[in-house]
Amino acid sequence: KPVPLALQVRLLEAGGVMVQYDPSINAAELLSLADDQTVVAPGNDLPAAVIATAWSWKLSCDTIDVEQIERFASERRTAAPGLD
Repeated sequence: KPVPLALQVRLLEAGGVMVQYDPSINAAELLSLADDQTVVAPGNDLPAAVIATAWSWKLSCDTIDVEQIERFASERRTAAPGLD
C-alpha cells in the first residue's frame, strides 16, 4: 500500500530511504531493496516509474534500475538532519 506522507517524512528524517514505484509496473525486483532502512511501496501520481527519496535528495527512474537505486540508497542514508 502507498505510505502516508507523514510516515515518509519520519523515515527520511531518521536516515531512511523511500522507494516508490508506479503500481502499473512489475516491481518484484524492487522488493529485494527493502530492509530496516529502506521502504519499498507503490506511490500515487508519480512523475516517473520509480522514485527513490532520501533527505533532500531524489532519484527519478523511467525503468527499474536496482543497482542505481541501491547506490543512491547507500550514499544518501546518512544525509538526514540529526545524523551528523
